[in-house]
Amino acid sequence: DENGIWLIEQILQKCKKAKIIVYTAFEAPELILRAIQAGAHGYLLKDTKKELLLHQIESVMLGAAAFTPRVADYILHSWMNLKSHKQLKRKNSFHPLTEREKEILLELANGLTIADISDIIGIQESTVKTHIRKIYEKLQVNNKTAAIQRGIDLGVIE
Repeated sequence: DENGIWLIEQILQKCKKAKIIVYTAFEAPELILRAIQAGAHGYLLKDTKKELLLHQIESVMLGAAAFTPRVADYILHSWMNLKSHKQLKRKNSFHPLTEREKEILLELANGLTIADISDIIGIQESTVKTHIRKIYEKLQVNNKTAAIQRGIDLGVIE
């Protein structure tokens, strides 16, 4: 609960090297995540078998984190959901590429040089370079490899 989270924060303010394990009957995912964010090194449920409990305490003393299997599962699913949310947000946060920019990015992915792209499309090399600069800005990258990877991630390049 809130008192437990507050207590974790208070203990760590007084003793930064403290290793805190939450031992509780509460297994609400939001409490688990808040305890970890507050600085807990472990989150063990009261139904944990004594042998596992002792092993987990020893693990934390040696520098590891300690979570019962259900808690670890909550953490893993929360992390995966957060990662999916961030990827979706990132996917939807870029400015869409124009058809010409998509065409140039695809040709870059195919290994063509600026000169090759210029010849194939029928525009000046300086114009190709301008398009590439705009592609980098829109995809929030600073090199060809990163632009191609981002294009693949976003489904612009198949």
